[in-house]
Amino acid sequence: MSIEENLQFLPEESLKFTKSMGGVLRLTTSDRSYPQVNVRWAFPLTHKNAYVTVHDAADEYIGMIKDRSKLEKTSKKLVADALAARYYMPEIKKIKVAKEDLGIVYWQVDTNFGPREFVVRDLRGSVTVINKGYLLLQDVNENRYILDYTKLDQESSSLLERVL
Repeated sequence: MSIEENLQFLPEESLKFTKSMGGVLRLTTSDRSYPQVNVRWAFPLTHKNAYVTVHDAADEYIGMIKDRSKLEKTSKKLVADALAARYYMPEIKKIKVAKEDLGIVYWQVDTNFGPREFVVRDLRGSVTVINKGYLLLQDVNENRYILDYTKLDQESSSLLERVL
């Protein structure tokens, strides 16, 4: 069995994504309908326009979209919206405050979505080095923030170094 057979690539031209009245993403293929599906990037850091996995309501793998740009216009937008909602992750551009107290770090930052304040407990379990200078921070409410520490200004870098 080839890799492509294992991955079950879905033919983009036969996929039709719709939304229910309640906002649930649905999928109809040439031979089957799925009343609720979820989409995920297979490679969220490196291939954001390709390789989208599709799962049913029970989180069972349906298949993979190799190139979402080949989807028809409405389906392409619905998939893009679903991915944006799933992977909403502000990027920290500047650290204003990073203050540690008894193992809890209180953050005030500027992000690409505006200013944010959040709390991180247990830095070892809540901060992950992911790739090429990027850190992933998860706050106590399970919100995720991404940070490229190679692009931080000197003051932000100093604040980050003090708490890490």
